[in-house]
Amino acid sequence: MKSARVGYTKIILAAMMYFAHHKRRNQVIWQPVDDDADEFVKTELDTGLRDVEIMHEVFPWRDQKHRNNTLRQKVFLGSTLHVRGGRAAKNYRRLSVDVAYFDELDGFDTNVEGEGDPLTLGGKRVEGATFPKLIGGSTPRLADLSMIDQRHRQAEERMLFHVHCPHCDHAQYLVWGGPSEPRGFKFDKENPDSAAYLCEECGSLFTQADYLRIYQRGFYRNPDTGTWIDPAGLFRTADGKVRHPPRSVAFHIWTAYSPMTSWAQIVREFLFAYQDHERFRAFVNTTLGEPWEEQGEGIEPTSLLLRRENYDLDDLPPHNLVAGVDVQKNRIEASIVAFGAEEEAWLIEHVICDGESTEPAVWAELDELLTDYQVSRVVVDSGYNTSMVYEFCKGSAWRIPGKGQSGAGRPLIEDPLKRRARLRNRRRKGLSPEPIGVDQGKALVHSRLRSVRVGPGYIHLPDHPSVDDEYVAQLGAEKLMTRRRQGRLLQEWVQIRPRNEALDCMVYALAAHRFSNWEPPVDVSPIPPKVRAEMQERNQTRTQRRPLIR
Repeated sequence: MKSARVGYTKIILAAMMYFAHHKRRNQVIWQPVDDDADEFVKTELDTGLRDVEIMHEVFPWRDQKHRNNTLRQKVFLGSTLHVRGGRAAKNYRRLSVDVAYFDELDGFDTNVEGEGDPLTLGGKRVEGATFPKLIGGSTPRLADLSMIDQRHRQAEERMLFHVHCPHCDHAQYLVWGGPSEPRGFKFDKENPDSAAYLCEECGSLFTQADYLRIYQRGFYRNPDTGTWIDPAGLFRTADGKVRHPPRSVAFHIWTAYSPMTSWAQIVREFLFAYQDHERFRAFVNTTLGEPWEEQGEGIEPTSLLLRRENYDLDDLPPHNLVAGVDVQKNRIEASIVAFGAEEEAWLIEHVICDGESTEPAVWAELDELLTDYQVSRVVVDSGYNTSMVYEFCKGSAWRIPGKGQSGAGRPLIEDPLKRRARLRNRRRKGLSPEPIGVDQGKALVHSRLRSVRVGPGYIHLPDHPSVDDEYVAQLGAEKLMTRRRQGRLLQEWVQIRPRNEALDCMVYALAAHRFSNWEPPVDVSPIPPKVRAEMQERNQTRTQRRPLIR
């Protein structure tokens, strides 16, 4: 996990040439998309194979148009290097290699065409190797969505680069720090060139010039376990004994360590960024090399597990049974929800219909589910596989295609007058989706999930196998953030984890309920004669005071 401008691409380029020349090992590198892969070959790989003369021994066709020298593979004497984009699942198939690399891992899709995350798919390509290596590097992005951050936290050993204080020789890793912290960078805001580092041990300041005189004595160490790597590349315990290498190891490095960037420039970047949300996020990601933690209004998923309760559909008060449906490439998800008086809601079940959403069989399974429950309305998200959604909803008044539209002022469903005007046009132009104000829907669902008082608006969750850790995590998959856009403060929903289908289904179920115009049954017991006489007298008086205008 790294910042920008620390040379990771050059590091893996050197590794590729080492394994090709010295070890004769088959390799593959994935870039986020095919265009990135082509650019990597043209600007990095081809120039490296041209300029590093020793590589001419194993790559004699470097300057030729040859089948062994293409954008997709370089065939060396004794091994092959494949170069692929990471967005298509086919680019992970039919490869058996010893070493696999990922460049800018956080730029990859977290789920490659519904077949899994790229690291899992890439790991399968080295499973049969005698000495398998899986190497990934990236500038991190949003926490909880960052694959490099997740991989970094899962590693057996997490290494930070330690340098010696030029005054007391204490070894420490560099941190950005803060104005009140007893370590880190200190500077005068009016003079970025004053930047210096405060030693955590002796409290002395040292400059970048001091750092450049001693940084080559630095070493990687895990501050939690004491494991460190000596100059020969051996792993040693805290007391200096050689130990077996860990099965997985993670490194973190950021811009302050690079001799190619001045500390004064880092300070200038900070002063430019810290008052603007988006610029400061970029500073944290690309300069500090750390994932960005979004702070905003959300819900704690684990707390939702505590509100699960036992209830059956037959035991509920009078209700309106509806469904919200979200369509993905390899599955369709549906939430069956019962709404009672004043929109008190009971989730009945969250169902996943596995299968390609282009296949009629998965839609038949959804149809059977909705028919069995006898829902009064269903809203189906038409944002993906639109033609199949329209086919499913065509000719049915209770199946409604929906299209999520963001915007703080957009209502969950349209005003009746606007909707009627749009529907008149729809008869001439064919089927079109109902606009769903998803921002308002998410705000309503979140506020009701945070409520602890049972009654109007409260959302009940069943003690059902479908309501597990993953389901409640998806309900809390988005946060409401305050952002500055063109000088204005705006609020927008930000997804903080890869999957959020449960939240979307709940929003569409609420929209389906409102499309139903459902009202709870009223008490129709006979009105007492005395009360009826009083009502008639009031009606006559009201009519005399306000004549009917024709």
